Amino acid sequence: MNAKKFTFPKISDGVILEYSYTEISPHFIELPRWNFQHSIPTVLSQFETLVPTMLVGYNTIIRGYQSINTEQKIVNAALPGTTGISEMKKTYHVVEMLEGTEKEKHINNIDNYITSVTYEVSSIRESDGQIRPRTNSWKNVVQKVKERNLYAKDLKYYEYFADDIDELTANLATDQEKIEAILNFVKQKIKWNEKKGIASNNRLK
Repeated sequence: MNAKKFTFPKISDGVILEYSYTEISPHFIELPRWNFQHSIPTVLSQFETLVPTMLVGYNTIIRGYQSINTEQKIVNAALPGTTGISEMKKTYHVVEMLEGTEKEKHINNIDNYITSVTYEVSSIRESDGQIRPRTNSWKNVVQKVKERNLYAKDLKYYEYFADDIDELTANLATDQEKIEAILNFVKQKIKWNEKKGIASNNRLK
């Protein structure tokens, strides 16, 4: 790992440090996470990306409680170190006047809460020219789970207690009463076999 160091001469309390840098990497699958927030207050932090739209697509993951101003536009440009002009998506993320972070007793990883942005590859153009997705939507994930044999056989059966529930809630007036009655009923029916797992070995009964 290569490290670059730089210094600011004649630093005193209350001064504002301003710096910028560009990171060029061939590893487009894992773009670096950008933290807008740090242990000291931040007046202005900006993260800019230039992505070739015909080669790769990204999902943007935002963390933190501070709002991030984001602007996107399509431009014709060349990537750093290249001469070919192509269509690019240029994105600016800007945050101003951020308070510094402080350690808290019951938080073991403050990085989960500070204001930041991460880029996750969503699609990529393969060597055959086809664009293929690298991530799925929750709708697709649910569908794939339903199709797996580990779950499909049990998901087909969902009216285990239909007759019992109808009888149980027949004389109850409000939804809250029905919810509590059904919950208590299920608690009595469900038993743990003291085995940990995410799939069933035998059909539910």
